[in-house]
Amino acid sequence: MGICDKIVPGLLIGALAFGHLPALFVPAGPMPAGIPNKKKAEVRERYAAGEATREELLEVEAQSYHAAGTCTFYGTANSNKVLLEAMGVQLPGSSFINPGTPLRTALDEEAVRRVLRMSALGDDYRPLGQLIDERAIVNAVVALMATGGSTNHTIHWIAVARAAGVVLTWDDMDQISQAVPLLARVYPNGEADVNRFQAAGGVPFVFRELLDAGLMHDLRTVVPEGMRAFTREPRLDNGTLASAPAVAVSADDSVVRTAAAPFEAQGVACACSAATSAVADQAVGGQARAPLRRGAGGGGRRAAEAQQAACRRRAAEGFRRGGDLLGSARQRHAGTALAGAAAGHAAEPGPQGRAGHRRPPLRRLRQDPRGDPRHP
Repeated sequence: MGICDKIVPGLLIGALAFGHLPALFVPAGPMPAGIPNKKKAEVRERYAAGEATREELLEVEAQSYHAAGTCTFYGTANSNKVLLEAMGVQLPGSSFINPGTPLRTALDEEAVRRVLRMSALGDDYRPLGQLIDERAIVNAVVALMATGGSTNHTIHWIAVARAAGVVLTWDDMDQISQAVPLLARVYPNGEADVNRFQAAGGVPFVFRELLDAGLMHDLRTVVPEGMRAFTREPRLDNGTLASAPAVAVSADDSVVRTAAAPFEAQGVACACSAATSAVADQAVGGQARAPLRRGAGGGGRRAAEAQQAACRRRAAEGFRRGGDLLGSARQRHAGTALAGAAAGHAAEPGPQGRAGHRRPPLRRLRQDPRGDPRHP
């Protein structure tokens, strides 16, 4: 259980050091919406300019952060939840259910029951090291790009991937961003807060669109149904936890859209790497590249569009080839956390990322005292 900023990546890295054990993440959910983010920003700007009093500032802050739960803007804390769902290590649809509600309580209780069933002493052993592989890492980056999440995760998830025995680079993230459309506009990438995003369709809607478009991998997850379970919304049926398919049509297309009609053809943090830029150079006949921006016109804009189209084509080809953009990581790096743990070593890349270099074991795994053969 952990929410904000570096806490969740740190918990995930720590859990991956014990890849033979099951793990399930339990989010707090966001606080109910307070004052609009736009109004909050206006008062802060006025205060910085000396046009608002300290009392006005404190009043608007108190109205913004007024209850239990995470902040309602789509920063690092709320992005953490979406990425964990994309990796299949959090209960489906649980990211943005408000604290203190019957549905939040039901989800928390189900998380406890589920992780007990996933243990070596339960009836559905699912250790974390078997769940987090290259495909799960790709899913997290895809979800980040598609929802316009926190750019802090371009740092955090490199470390998370390494803890799972996978080499993830900014070039990989760049390639993914070229192939994945932007499907959500949530503050600060839009005006809506996460509660409005949830009401418009939320994570289940976005994940269904990504899966149907072939931009997200189906995985073994903490639930038997795999990633398709994450396209359903949790709800209570006479006090019992149930689920229903995500809405077929966005309830607010200024907040969330389909993959066929996205806000942008590319996800957040889209910036061509040197390699993709070289491809783009050929595509535009050596013309000077210009950033694609609103209001740009003439040859510069056409050159930028051609450059980015070339990037998308290259990324899409890479995504299809081998099933994921990080397939080469299997050659560059040794195994998953579970494989490293089972061998009694923690895998670490050698010089220039070559596989095979290992550091001495940090710890030996204790045998299950009950002798369960499923336990390493």
